[in-house]
Amino acid sequence: SLYNIKYRWRYLIYLWQFSCYNDPEGRLFALTIKQIHYFIAVAETKSFTNAARNYFIAQTAMSQQISALEKELGCLLVAREGRRISLTPAGETFYRYAKAALEAIFQGVQAVQCGGVIRLGAIATAMAEHIPKLVVDFRAEHPQTPINVSVAASKDILSQIESGQLDAGLCSFMPGFDTLHFDPVYTESWVLVTPPDHPLAQLRRPVALDEIARYPLLTYKSISPVHHLLMEVFAAAGLAPVIAYELHDETAIGGMVASGTGISLCLDVSLLTPFALSRVPIADSLPKRVVYFVLRENTPKNAAVMGLLEKMPK
Repeated sequence: SLYNIKYRWRYLIYLWQFSCYNDPEGRLFALTIKQIHYFIAVAETKSFTNAARNYFIAQTAMSQQISALEKELGCLLVAREGRRISLTPAGETFYRYAKAALEAIFQGVQAVQCGGVIRLGAIATAMAEHIPKLVVDFRAEHPQTPINVSVAASKDILSQIESGQLDAGLCSFMPGFDTLHFDPVYTESWVLVTPPDHPLAQLRRPVALDEIARYPLLTYKSISPVHHLLMEVFAAAGLAPVIAYELHDETAIGGMVASGTGISLCLDVSLLTPFALSRVPIADSLPKRVVYFVLRENTPKNAAVMGLLEKMPK
C-alpha cells in the first residue's frame, strides 16, 4: 500500500510539490499532494495527533494543512468535536477520490521506472525451458533491474498477480480471473512417456489414444489446467482413462514412470530428460498447451515489465 511506512519517504520525495487542476468550469485549484497525504492520514486514524505523529510533524501543523485544504475546496471535510473527529459527508466522498488519485500517481511512477525488482511467477516448465535465457537477455539490456522468479502452479501465480504480490507471470489460462490480461507467448506439445520395456514402447510407431487408455495413467493434479485439457481430449474421443496417480509436474511424473509405476501422457519438456524413459509419439492430433504472459488488466504497465514481455519466446 502507498501508505505503508516503508514507502512513505520515497514517494514524498516525488509527490511533495504542488499540483494544479482546472475543473470543467475553468476554476483553478492549487492542492498539494502533501495535503492529500495528510488528509488521508487523518481520515484513517481519526486523529490529528496520530496522523501528525505518522508524518513526524506537530499536531498544529497537521491541523493547519487540513484547514488550508478545506478552504481551497470550499467545504468542511473533518467535523471537530473536542478531541473527537469524524469525516463529513463531503469528507467521505473526497477520501475515496483522494485515495484513488494517490494510487494512480503511485502506479504512474512505477510505470515509468525501469529500476526496482520485477516479481515474476512461472510454472515449472517455463522455469526449465525459457526463464534462464530470458533473464540473461533481459539483464544484458537492464543490468540495474533484478528479477525475482518464484515457481508455482498457475492458479497460485494468477492469484498473486491479482493481489499485487507478483508483477507478472508465465502460466496457463484459468477462468475466473477477469481482472488479468493474458497474452499468449508460446505453446507446448504432448508426448507419451513409458518405461523402456513397456509394450507401447516396443511397438516402434505412434500410438493412438485408445491404446493409451488401456493402461493406468499418471497425470497432473486435478486442479491443474493441463489436467482439464487432457481429460477433455480423452472425453472427446469417447474414452475414460484410469488415473493411477495425480502428480504436481513433469519431474514427479518422470520419476514415477522411470520407476515402473505407470505411463503418462504429459508435456514434452526438458524436465523429463534426466529420467530413463521411452518417448512414444502420439498418432492423434492433440491441442497444444498455451503458455501466457499475464499482467493485471487496466493498470499502468511498468516499463521494465513490458521490456521483459518483449523478450518472451514467440
